[in-house]
Amino acid sequence: MWHYFCCALQRDLWTVLSPILAQEILTEVLEESLALLACRYFQAQPSYKRTPQIRTDVTAILMTCENMLWSVCGSMQELLDPHKDRNPRIYNIHRYCNNLLAAALVLTSPLENLFKKVQSIFDYLSSDILEQAVYQPLHWLAGISEFSSSLLKTPAGEMTTQCHLKLLLSQPYCNWNLLLRTLLHHDCRLVKILLRSFKSELSTSNEQSTCLDMKENNDINLAEAIFTVLSYCTLSPKSLGDALQNYMEKEHMWDFLHNISVSSCSELEPEVVKCLKSTLINSVNGTVKEIISLMHSWEASEKYGTYLPNKTVPESLLSTVPKEWNYIYKDVKTEDSRKSFTRLAAQVLSIVISNLPSVIACLPSPIKYFFLVSDKKIPEKFIESEKYGFLVKTLIIIICQIFEDGNIIELLTGAILDRWSKEKLSLVCICLETIIGKKKKNPKQAIHKIIQSIEQEKPNWIEKQLLKAKKLSTECTIITAKDSRSSEEETIELELTEQKINMMALDICHKPGGSEYLRQIYHIIQLNEDYLNKQLSYEGNSEEDPANIRHLRLILRSKEHSVFDPFQVHHWYCTNVLKKCAVNEWKWDWSDMLPSYLGQNRITFGTLLAHRWEMKEKETLKEEERAMLEEILKNYLTPPSLTSEDEE
Repeated sequence: MWHYFCCALQRDLWTVLSPILAQEILTEVLEESLALLACRYFQAQPSYKRTPQIRTDVTAILMTCENMLWSVCGSMQELLDPHKDRNPRIYNIHRYCNNLLAAALVLTSPLENLFKKVQSIFDYLSSDILEQAVYQPLHWLAGISEFSSSLLKTPAGEMTTQCHLKLLLSQPYCNWNLLLRTLLHHDCRLVKILLRSFKSELSTSNEQSTCLDMKENNDINLAEAIFTVLSYCTLSPKSLGDALQNYMEKEHMWDFLHNISVSSCSELEPEVVKCLKSTLINSVNGTVKEIISLMHSWEASEKYGTYLPNKTVPESLLSTVPKEWNYIYKDVKTEDSRKSFTRLAAQVLSIVISNLPSVIACLPSPIKYFFLVSDKKIPEKFIESEKYGFLVKTLIIIICQIFEDGNIIELLTGAILDRWSKEKLSLVCICLETIIGKKKKNPKQAIHKIIQSIEQEKPNWIEKQLLKAKKLSTECTIITAKDSRSSEEETIELELTEQKINMMALDICHKPGGSEYLRQIYHIIQLNEDYLNKQLSYEGNSEEDPANIRHLRLILRSKEHSVFDPFQVHHWYCTNVLKKCAVNEWKWDWSDMLPSYLGQNRITFGTLLAHRWEMKEKETLKEEERAMLEEILKNYLTPPSLTSEDEE
């Protein structure tokens, strides 16, 4: 009944009150009710037949309390390391649970086991050492570990992804910090399951749409949400690479990335690859606009002759010029038309090459790390990209594809290019492809002139710029180059992780669409809680077996809105707390549990011992049992001052 009341109260508080106030009230109610229960069971004087019932009641209370702890703790630190100064109510809850378990052990343990442990304690250990064990807040969880499937049984600092997921979904609201920590935990294990289980709905139309039309789709796109959130996690650059590398290997997506195409997005193309292309296209948008502006200015001068004369100077007029002037006439229109294209192409090429380092430097570190990982996945036929890196090559290919597609240019810049501009840009694309080694055939002489004109003014400038861009693309590894570290360094990093999570969560919420993407991910996790817990319980085996993967639920039906169901609560209690067998039939490991709780002070232990059924006058005991009981009373309960006086 107490469990039913706590669940109903939690549901009402979560629904009516603000999250912080609701959590505070539930914590206070849990603390006060446990204090009352601990007091009552300390005063209990069970008979021989009622002793198993005390053990049953205390065990059920502790298991219920363990289930409620997830809802009253707002962080993993509160859950694993409760401190009296930080949160006294959480600390008191653990203290009352320890008291309840101590009462159950002293009142209901077999007298023979109790006697043996008392003797061994006084022979080998001091009571001062034992008293410290009782006040370890989480010690009671180890006492019920034999018959409880608690997620808190793992050692401190080794919490599983299931623990983080349970804590996240037990909160009265979506806690951004907990959500981000859950997504990043254990090399983004939950993210890998979400990505593999997410199948986007294929378009019914056979027409191909451009990648820039992705933003117009208002449907829930989990892949886009996860990609955006992880790309914002600049303090954890490995997260995006770890998640996508595993996902792309399982789904065989590397070919899509190496055969990247900007002009169209096939319905079979993975959402992750579309997101990558969209990010790279946006990064080179400024460079494209600068080049298109330059092209318009050259187009006006070349085609319409705004500053060139329309006609040549007649020979009759040139003959009248005195020879002592040493005037040499140059046919401006003829000579400039020969050299204008070389100068234009060289200028466009210089803009692209000079902007590449800054474009890469402005990319988020998770994106750069992902392409750094992708370098190792390059097939042999793409081995030429190793010289400058896969990211540099991909950016140049995207720029070339943008120049070759007038529709993409119009979407990005709003400008419409004529045939003259398209022809000039196509030759610039050939120059770029020649530089990165994509064009293996002998290029035209005009291509050599363009590249040579730049090399004459700035020797080796092109290669230096590309190598500089490659170096900038690998700078993200500085944060993650701590794989071989000592355990002491790991502890320091764990302490800083909480600050990193807070900073990243705040940064994500201030980025465009960040909070909305987090809310979508949280909504999908809520709808698929049981499925995700099942996948996480496989300890990684589920990712290897495609039969265990199913599609995620993305929409909550109107009939499925969560309401408090007393029958469901009762069923959960029976199956999870009192399942398979009666509590009194559980095998208690007295030899392991008793030593930790015999360190109670003499008054407390004496009071509990006096309430055992053997202490009642009406009970008949065997001679062995009476001798053991007297020995315990003599050695453990006799005050030290009285013992010393008797000896004198």
